[in-house]
Amino acid sequence: MVDYFIASEYATLKFLEPTKVPAPKAFEFGLASDKDNTVGVSYLLMECLPGTPLDSDLLGAEPEQQQSILAQVAEILIEISKHPVPLAGSLISKDNQNSVSKMASNRFVQLNLSGPFSSTTDYFAAISDQYLDLVADGQVHSKYPAEAFAFYLLARNEARNFNRSDAVGPEEFFLKHVDDKGDHLLINDQGTITGIIDWQFARFVPAMEAFGPSYLTANLDWLYSSNTGVTEIDSQLATELRQRGADKLAGYMESNEIARRFHHGLSEDLIKSEAREILEAWRKTLGKLTPSDLDLWIAETCDKDPRWEKVQRLSQFCKEG
Repeated sequence: MVDYFIASEYATLKFLEPTKVPAPKAFEFGLASDKDNTVGVSYLLMECLPGTPLDSDLLGAEPEQQQSILAQVAEILIEISKHPVPLAGSLISKDNQNSVSKMASNRFVQLNLSGPFSSTTDYFAAISDQYLDLVADGQVHSKYPAEAFAFYLLARNEARNFNRSDAVGPEEFFLKHVDDKGDHLLINDQGTITGIIDWQFARFVPAMEAFGPSYLTANLDWLYSSNTGVTEIDSQLATELRQRGADKLAGYMESNEIARRFHHGLSEDLIKSEAREILEAWRKTLGKLTPSDLDLWIAETCDKDPRWEKVQRLSQFCKEG
């Protein structure tokens, strides 16, 4: 997988090179699996850009700096919107030609390579199924397997409703920086974005994710609680997009946070009560009413899935432990 990340990042940087997105130029790469690679390890040689990483918390920034950063991000999103592809997945370069191939793992490196996908539904459903398998196998979220399984099963069941675009014809997908929590942006002393770094998990995703609420505009406290919804900074970025004539992109930014909530998922550092809060936030994001008995709802939701029996055994083991 490391070889794949490096090859994909190289292809992504080459894809960005003729665009106005301020990414570093990539010069060469080598893979440990290549017998002709005399270096002996995987590597990627790229341009060194000026600037320092942006503080991840835009909420705490001065209003003037916040507005300047959001204005520049809006310009970058508009540029990305000009370069769609027909599949969801990550780029790979072969014979100097880029093509969309299997999706690189997530920022936590939990997922296997999968895809590419031709629809939003298939994209979200496939990721959900990977997580469901991992939860049932005890590899992730072992402290609260029932809540985690219900989270991703609900996502799997609702995936067909995620894409609310009114577009006609085949879907288009757009490049997304997966770890966009702020420190991927390099800023100079004048507050100008001089570069965007760390593209190793980048992939082409549905428009609702590429241009919707992101980590950069998130209220991180909300993401770890039952609070949900579009943030003030989401709305500010939507305003910047609309002022530049990108009304459709602005609509994605202020419509819902389904993609942000889905990919944030449940952290491994939570206690069970916190996991239950995040599950409730996910339910609210999808427009579900609060159940009077969450445990009963989880059981009724998951009972028909063949993996649920394994999850129940894991839950019982947690109680006994």
